[in-house]
Amino acid sequence: MKFSNKDPISPIKSLSGLAVLSGSPSAVERAQSAASLTPPAAGHVGAGAGHRSALVYATDVGSTCPQCRNAVSACTCSLAHVLLGDGRVRVVLEKRKGKVVTLVSGLALTMADLTLASKALRQACGSGGTTKDGLVEVQGDHIAKCAQWLRANGHKVVQPKP
Repeated sequence: MKFSNKDPISPIKSLSGLAVLSGSPSAVERAQSAASLTPPAAGHVGAGAGHRSALVYATDVGSTCPQCRNAVSACTCSLAHVLLGDGRVRVVLEKRKGKVVTLVSGLALTMADLTLASKALRQACGSGGTTKDGLVEVQGDHIAKCAQWLRANGHKVVQPKP
């Protein structure tokens, strides 16, 4: 059987290692031309080159936030700009299992700023500690150093009632 070039179904030719039917576009060519004709919608999460597609719904957690990709009920995006304290900074001592811990509460900072400020505070005191739930914990008795550092950095320190 002899095929001509005018026949829409002609024998398979090999071009650069790919098998294609001459006279008809390959599936890859059709997909590329379709993608070039339909630009992504404006504001679409997957729009443009280099963007990852965003998870919209997961069966185990339900709807997810497009920014932080957590469940909507556990979204941390809205908490990024919330001030944790009331602006009335209190520095107190607390004993835990026989050890003394200095607690700083009431700093009107976001969680990111509170983490940075607590690191600088702990370095100024020369001690370790942690930051959790809007509270800065510094290991040891550092009330005077903490109060001095907080006042120097523009915070108003209130003496708590005994």
